[in-house]
Amino acid sequence: MLKYFDIAVSNAPNIIVFQVVNVPNSLPETNIGVILFKHSQSANIFFQEWLNIYNKDMNKQTNSSHAKPAFREALYHSNLRIATLTPE
Repeated sequence: MLKYFDIAVSNAPNIIVFQVVNVPNSLPETNIGVILFKHSQSANIFFQEWLNIYNKDMNKQTNSSHAKPAFREALYHSNLRIATLTPE
């Protein structure tokens, strides 16, 4: 799978709980408990951006301590090729 994709995650089973500015609702929230990724410069940039967005949100006290909105925002703005895992 990672031969063709940079990252693989499963979609969250519910609707979008946290709205993220400049991220369309067509990009679903994901379950971030299991993340498959190809070790690459693009992945490193993505994970650093996720951390930056998460820290920014924590400083603004938005979205409480949830990492999903920051993950979704970073994923949307990344150039990663995304695969969707099945829920099982």
